[in-house]
Amino acid sequence: MPSLRLEGVPPFAFAGGSVDGTLVLEIDRPARARDLTLSFSGREIGQVTVSAGKSTERLVQTADLLSQTIELGQTLGFVDPEHVAPGTYRSPFRFVVPAGATPSIATGAYAGPRGLFSSRPDGLYVEYSLVARLDVPWWTDSVTTTPLPVYSPRRVLGVAPPLVSQPNPGHPAISVVPADPAPLVPGTAARFSYRVDNPGGKRLRSLALRVERLVEYVVRGYSRRVVGPAFDASAPLGGRLPAYAGELSLTVPNEADATGPWQGQLFRTYWSVRATLDVELGLDVVVEGPLAPA
Repeated sequence: MPSLRLEGVPPFAFAGGSVDGTLVLEIDRPARARDLTLSFSGREIGQVTVSAGKSTERLVQTADLLSQTIELGQTLGFVDPEHVAPGTYRSPFRFVVPAGATPSIATGAYAGPRGLFSSRPDGLYVEYSLVARLDVPWWTDSVTTTPLPVYSPRRVLGVAPPLVSQPNPGHPAISVVPADPAPLVPGTAARFSYRVDNPGGKRLRSLALRVERLVEYVVRGYSRRVVGPAFDASAPLGGRLPAYAGELSLTVPNEADATGPWQGQLFRTYWSVRATLDVELGLDVVVEGPLAPA
């Protein structure tokens, strides 16, 4: 069986960038081969498990995002498909990733290697891969698949809204406002000014701030919601003062999946910010809102 492999492929790509590498075909004896193709493709995959009585059903829905194919047979000199000469055939390639490509997403943890459909748990996935295929007549084709995550080069999550609780007589009230109106950017600290009014003299424990990503998707009419990743900051209060004021600083790590907001055919995703005032022996005060696109 001829051997196929990809060399020099980057570990990931950016939307609007390119994917470069070399396809290597090794044949140690005369072989028959019709076509040699290299494809760069992407798709959304949604999967949910639905229970009805004693039976369960796994529902899967997919949507194609991208399909690019390069024909390499003629380039490598397949003059006679009935007799491909032994040797090592090398073909450099380049794919251009569309500027509007949806970034890769994985909302579930894989139970096995990526690409094995049977091991994928419930969740929403956006996946890209390079697939090299040698068409061998009357025999099993030689195929190699390389996953290739695609990320957004625009490292902006959005602009945080002011978080102000509704008035409630005798109950604490909070106001959390971005100290800087600039959008949240992964890898940099975002500062928030806060004020807590405590007219009833309740004992307050802390004020917490959370920024998190939410993904909502639908598979054949069944809706699901996934939360994460999430990043937190908090300020201890620990008293019954009539008012508190200060500043919170929160940094979203500069990770590859810290992108958004993006919308797909099967899903919508956005970032949200939430402030929570922990009231001892009382109802907590919670205010939240989505980050506005920058």
